[in-house]
Amino acid sequence: MSKEKTVGQIVAENYQAARVFRSFRLDFCCGGNKTVREACAEKGVDINNVETALASIDQTHTDQRNNYNEWRLDFLIDYIVNNHHAYVRATSPEINFYLKKVIAVHGSHHREVIEIGHLFDQLQEKMRSHMKKEEAVLFPYINELLANENTDDPLVERPQFGMAAGPIAVNEVEHEKVWRSDESNSGP
Repeated sequence: MSKEKTVGQIVAENYQAARVFRSFRLDFCCGGNKTVREACAEKGVDINNVETALASIDQTHTDQRNNYNEWRLDFLIDYIVNNHHAYVRATSPEINFYLKKVIAVHGSHHREVIEIGHLFDQLQEKMRSHMKKEEAVLFPYINELLANENTDDPLVERPQFGMAAGPIAVNEVEHEKVWRSDESNSGP
């Protein structure tokens, strides 16, 4: 970490730094034009503690070079639920906290942040609904298929949705809608 970078620049490069600065009550938004040293001095915070916490972010960062296509489906499902879904559930409230703060401070002069707040609320709802469907319907069904793949035993109960292709197709459409900006305001 460069001691000459501002706290705002550091958060812009790695949003996970926001959690560190918040834990030390260092402002990275409106006061984000200060270096870490200046921000720490102003608040009476030991810069070594902040630097250690910032360095730990890089050490705990998940390696994104994994070849997910080679993983067994049950392992991939566990990974999605325990990493991606857990991450979304843990970080959404923090993002929402800062978004509401920006809206309160800047919304009267920058109406676009209010619209961003509405869009984020919609996205959060879509994500919650999507993850719930994956965890309650699709993933248990896939796990049941995997448990029975090497046996002659039929599935315990035929699901209401028929075959796995149905919920998979719905999930794929939902994934696409979240990433395509022209459909970001339409329902899942």
